[in-house]
Amino acid sequence: RNLTISSSGNASFSGAVTAGGHIITNTSSRIENQRISMEADGTLDWGSSKQYGTLTWDTNKAIIVGQQSSSLEFRTNNTGVAMTMDTSQNANIPNGKLGIGFTTVPSTPLAVHSALATGSALAELRSTANSNATIDLRADGTGDPRIWFDLNGATPFAIGVDNSDGDKFKISGGANLGSNDRLTIDSAGAATFSGSVTANQF
Repeated sequence: RNLTISSSGNASFSGAVTAGGHIITNTSSRIENQRISMEADGTLDWGSSKQYGTLTWDTNKAIIVGQQSSSLEFRTNNTGVAMTMDTSQNANIPNGKLGIGFTTVPSTPLAVHSALATGSALAELRSTANSNATIDLRADGTGDPRIWFDLNGATPFAIGVDNSDGDKFKISGGANLGSNDRLTIDSAGAATFSGSVTANQF
């Protein structure tokens, strides 16, 4: 049988249900242990237990909620996890890249593009408590922690720590530390300049 209606008015279908118009429900609250239900206010619930998700809305916004200690997981290509968000609102993108201001996929794990107004900052990293605001550039293995200064694809200067040269701090005239070094400071504080030093006085 394709359709069964009980004496209380409950209907069940053994096959797919296709509606050409609206589906209307008067359910006042979520129905436990149902795969999907819709409440009277239009909230859509899904899940077969008390750990479920809801799709609802508030003023000028749609809301997706993982209820009852449930996290959120967004997937692509059916199985690939694109992003997860746990109950403490911690978000994780395990394998992909995050681009802000992009219309295509960025080439780096994190990229921010913006047509800034004059005098505007591209990013702000701020400690709102009575603690230090720290940027940690960490290179595991034999790599160098470094910063590039890029002018439209050209890198005239780089600063960082040269892992292959006694962990010396360097300012280099190019992208790579150890090549065209302009200033080198060793762990003892001795500084070496590759060119002339001009000063009004010492």
